[in-house]
Amino acid sequence: MNAQLVLTLLACHSPADAGAAAESFSKGDLQTALTHVPRSYSTRWTASQTERTALRSLEQSHLLDAAKRVLQAKELGRATTAISAGIRLDPQAFAGLEASLLAEIATQPDAAEAANTWVALSEAHHLDVSFHEQAQREARARLDQGLVQQRYLTDAQPHTLTTFAGVNAKMLPAALERIHTDYRVSPPWTRMSVAAANRLALVAAHPDVVSALPRSSELLRACEDAVPVADQASLAQQGAELLSIGVAAGMPEALLVAEWTEGAIGALDPWSSVVWPSGLTGWDIHHSGVEVGVGLTIDLFGDVVRVTLPDPAGPAWAAGLNQGDALVSIDGEALQNWPLQERLVRARAALRGEQEVKAVLVV
Repeated sequence: MNAQLVLTLLACHSPADAGAAAESFSKGDLQTALTHVPRSYSTRWTASQTERTALRSLEQSHLLDAAKRVLQAKELGRATTAISAGIRLDPQAFAGLEASLLAEIATQPDAAEAANTWVALSEAHHLDVSFHEQAQREARARLDQGLVQQRYLTDAQPHTLTTFAGVNAKMLPAALERIHTDYRVSPPWTRMSVAAANRLALVAAHPDVVSALPRSSELLRACEDAVPVADQASLAQQGAELLSIGVAAGMPEALLVAEWTEGAIGALDPWSSVVWPSGLTGWDIHHSGVEVGVGLTIDLFGDVVRVTLPDPAGPAWAAGLNQGDALVSIDGEALQNWPLQERLVRARAALRGEQEVKAVLVV
């Protein structure tokens, strides 16, 4: 068969168009044969767009119904998941449910669960590219305020310190250098400096932080007095100075570095984020596309490790574990005997292993 005819037929997306193209080709009418290719492609593309729009609308409707149902039942973990997914589709449609969820979370005694909710909603808005840039920054600032408020409640602070375990001062200039090297356009250093100082100011002004560390007011004043800078070197210097003031006030270095860096990078664009050492293993596994384990996503709620999401294809689900179950022991080791700051990291590591290796869980 003529190679030109083969290519033309391959470009057709329906037997009818392919047949018409072949007939025209056999008559030597290449021009007519080629008209079947763009017509077929255009029709298929239009149908595909219509189908995608319909599916998106159906998904949004389903998420709205599901979010309303679980929120009414006060299943806040599931409500967070549904509303976060909905925000990515249409933030305006889910704004009322988001406000109701945040009001409900504010009444809950579990500070760690509240912090997880703020993280999920913040990430959802961060990834929503339909927001106007200014509206997105305002939403991000509002959610950052709520996230910090929940992170530094006295009961939630151990979980926060676990999240930032392994963070040190060298990571601050390293993060800025990575941005300078890899970013395709000139980074908005001035906007980043304002956001980073504002983030530390939120931490320093937190009532529970002030109660435990009265000298945190020194960091607050320094953040409020910080002058926006316009280049990488000045931003790194400003970050180091604020870090020094915070450490002198008694605040953990890891916490200061992490909050300052998250604040700065949060103002960079809607997609960039930081992966801290405590989350590096999960990040590597996620991006390698390969994971062997019992099929559980877990998190720390207060001092209890609970299942946040079982994998329906995993052995844990088959054994009857469900969302919300508390893990008591893994392979005979009681989780309460592990230091609180290490508990979640050790539990996650224990639930991964080689294929065919068994793990004994008590819930």
